[in-house]
Amino acid sequence: MQTSLGFGGLVGTLLGGHWGQVLYNANRMWLPLFMGAAAIAGVLPFLVLLNLPTGDPPGEKSGEKSGGVLGGGASFGLLAA
Repeated sequence: MQTSLGFGGLVGTLLGGHWGQVLYNANRMWLPLFMGAAAIAGVLPFLVLLNLPTGDPPGEKSGEKSGGVLGGGASFGLLAA
């Protein structure tokens, strides 16, 4: 899970930087729009991950053990935007 998060962050940072520079060179007004759209789009995978069934044994509260992993994804999305 952590490896896939790191790899996704690396690829997203590199591609976002490339496309941000392309948009900036074309028209300076497009860069903030791209950044806003990327920030909003970064929330969607987190919401999907948050709503996946956990498969916890009966009697345990859902998400008790996965809070650190999910919280790390949210902060990384804010950092990359």
